[in-house]
Amino acid sequence: MSQKVVQLVSRLRKKNIHLTLNGEKLKISAPPGTLNDEIKNALKENKSAIVEFLKSAQSGLEIINPINRNEEILQSLAQERLWFLHQLQPNASYNMANAMTIHGPLQRDILNQSFQATIQRHESLRTHFSTNGDGQGIQIINEQYAFDMPVIDLSALDEKKQHAEAEALALREAQAPFDLNHAPLLRAKIIKLKEHEHILLLCLHHIIADGWSLGVLVRDIMQTYAKLKQASTADTALPKISIHYADFSQWQRERLSGKRGAERVAYWQKALDGVPDLLDLPTDKIRPEQQSFAGAAHHFSFSVRETIALKQFAQQREITVFMLLLAAFQVLLGRISQQDDVSVGVPVAGRDNAQTHALIGFFINALVLRGDMRGNPTVDEYLQRVRKATLGAFEHQDVPMDEVLKNLPLRRNAAFNPGAQVGFSWQAGLGQALPEDALNSVAELSVEPFNVPHTTTIQDLTLSLWEGAEGLEGRLEYASDLFKPETISQWAGYYRHLLREFIQHPDASISNLEILPKETLIETLGFDAYNIENILPLTPMQQDIYLDANINPNSLQNSMAYALPLRGEANITLWQDALNKLVAAEPMLRTEFVNAGHTLGDRVYQVVKKHHHHDLHILDWRKKKQNKQSLDKALKKLLIRPYNFKQDALFNHYLILLEEQRYVLGAATHHINSDGVGMSGHIRSWLAHYELLAGESVELPKNEQGFQQQVAQVCAQTDRLETLNYWREKFKHVEPLVFSLPAQKSEQEQHQEQRVAKKTPLSASHLHNLNTFCRKQRVIPALYFKVLYGYLIKQYCRPSADFDITEFNAGRTRANYFDLGICYSQQPFVFSHKNLRGENAFLEVIKAAREQQKQANLIGLFPSVKSYASHHQGR
Repeated sequence: MSQKVVQLVSRLRKKNIHLTLNGEKLKISAPPGTLNDEIKNALKENKSAIVEFLKSAQSGLEIINPINRNEEILQSLAQERLWFLHQLQPNASYNMANAMTIHGPLQRDILNQSFQATIQRHESLRTHFSTNGDGQGIQIINEQYAFDMPVIDLSALDEKKQHAEAEALALREAQAPFDLNHAPLLRAKIIKLKEHEHILLLCLHHIIADGWSLGVLVRDIMQTYAKLKQASTADTALPKISIHYADFSQWQRERLSGKRGAERVAYWQKALDGVPDLLDLPTDKIRPEQQSFAGAAHHFSFSVRETIALKQFAQQREITVFMLLLAAFQVLLGRISQQDDVSVGVPVAGRDNAQTHALIGFFINALVLRGDMRGNPTVDEYLQRVRKATLGAFEHQDVPMDEVLKNLPLRRNAAFNPGAQVGFSWQAGLGQALPEDALNSVAELSVEPFNVPHTTTIQDLTLSLWEGAEGLEGRLEYASDLFKPETISQWAGYYRHLLREFIQHPDASISNLEILPKETLIETLGFDAYNIENILPLTPMQQDIYLDANINPNSLQNSMAYALPLRGEANITLWQDALNKLVAAEPMLRTEFVNAGHTLGDRVYQVVKKHHHHDLHILDWRKKKQNKQSLDKALKKLLIRPYNFKQDALFNHYLILLEEQRYVLGAATHHINSDGVGMSGHIRSWLAHYELLAGESVELPKNEQGFQQQVAQVCAQTDRLETLNYWREKFKHVEPLVFSLPAQKSEQEQHQEQRVAKKTPLSASHLHNLNTFCRKQRVIPALYFKVLYGYLIKQYCRPSADFDITEFNAGRTRANYFDLGICYSQQPFVFSHKNLRGENAFLEVIKAAREQQKQANLIGLFPSVKSYASHHQGR
């Protein structure tokens, strides 16, 4: 069977478009507005192939048969969970409340009869629940009961008061809990506004119905109403239904009890193996010990132009709009929670069997779709991951997710839902759920939705999207116990912008996408846009340094400085002017590091200002009588110090007067601003500017590539999946090194500097022979010494497995040699136990090291944080 046809049928199912066969004829069941020209053309072009596909599927179709109503009827697998939750905490969180305004000469007695007839037609509407002697939940179907639909008359109020009172009534109706032990689990009320204007309030418990059921319910009521209105119609009843929900629930249990069911459950267990217990979104409030299900909603929309762009983008990549919208939501959640493994609950109709299409019942299933963002894929790469995961999930959508989750080792907690705490729904709005054919059959009436405020939510966060008249519309439902309205409004804005980033930068890695427009980001960070030159993310190396600085705020290891002794007259004005020139030319001297806060995932940005003044600190030490040792100590105390990112200037420049014709030029900074090469370039540039201002003919150091380009390049190359997989494989057999430790020193000695450096010079002849050997073996001397270092560690630590060391890569080329910034990176190098244990000749070890070095350079950069995450801890 053509994969194209399978994908087409799967895509249509996601839109609730179902294809069935009536003999040789293709029958299409679709929600209003979903059959656009694109779908119609696809159906026309592939009709014969679709018919063959459906015939093939039909040959293996399992038929649902009626069960014996005299025997005990167990609850469906989905109903079991709602019944269990109701026993723990009866509330209105699973109420399905809807309301609609009816215009026209409504005959309330006929509408009441229509409800009575529809309730009699569907067993689910006559069902309540209990427990048998074995503690199992059971369905109890009532033969019949009289349904009463009260009328509330608000016609005496003015229009404004009518709307307010109607909204309050709708809210009260939605919040009133059901007693599942007693039928009916359906309520309906009529609010009279005018003679020809009424509001119908509907409320059902989810245990007997779902969103699809609402359409069935309204269609049946409207069609029955139309028949009852026509006096000439003798038979007003709709055709009897051959099976009911109870038959489906028994069929589903039998279907999943055998080998086929076990295989399908196994698919999900494999797909969700190791899934995180909790999506740790940053909440505005402390999570309560038990969910209250109190909720609210934020509405937003996309323009027609944006909607068309999204559809075209999805079509170009052979994915559905559903997949695109889901992917962007998962990326947003990952960025906000700082997790790269995100689970989202996605509801599906659960009505693959055509016999269920006309039934009212709880068929819906919430699939857990896992968003695997590990390895920092590009947008296009991640969309293909989502496509694959979605197709696999929908192929196995008949397995109730509760059956899967109860067998996974997930933490159970009354404070959150297991499996997924966030939902995503691509759905029709209430207006679309009302079947047009049913409405048209009642010529004198027209119906439109009446909004019922959202006051409950089952998940922490649920994004619902649908296609409205003006483009895509969205609703973010949220737990009001956790989030403030302004936070959710911000996240909706992030989502919209992230989708724009998908379209504009499909080749970019997802971690490099911005979730805010630059102008909004500048405002969010608290800066004036007129003075901002650029906003950049941190490179992986900078992220490591920033993290380390926050963990060890008093450490001196990230402090960098130089002190240049000079002789002659100290022209302070000229040095300050030279510094001003340097600041104007060097972006890193105009940069601040800002944490964007928890609503942006605590992302840190380096904000480059257009204008920034650096004061040259003038220190007069001329009266101090200092020898070289005391001067070095004083300079070290001044220049080498810890930094507070929030309070301190991260770059400081000094001119220290020592004698009349002798002074020191100094600069001190945090390592996040620069590395050793950058600081060397900094002092050379400062000196060159000074000499130019003094009238000398000098050439300023030039860089073809600035640090801003370096940031973009490094971020694009680092943390890719192939990089992580390569190093995971390298670290597979790596174990920690064990060093013999000296005796414990006193606390005073521990605070003193303990680093010892010893130099061993090589003779000229030794060095000549070494260079000759390295040229012959086509390796650089650094690699030769690295291998010797490996032998030394092997001899000292006696490891029984592979081990690794960290080496430093300057990351500099001629294009950015003098650039102020941190370009270097830390790169692991793995020594093979097999190579160093003496069985291989030294030349073979050199060759293996050369090949590893070549592979590592091709693979790309590897930040140290990722190194620790990829293999053992506590090195």
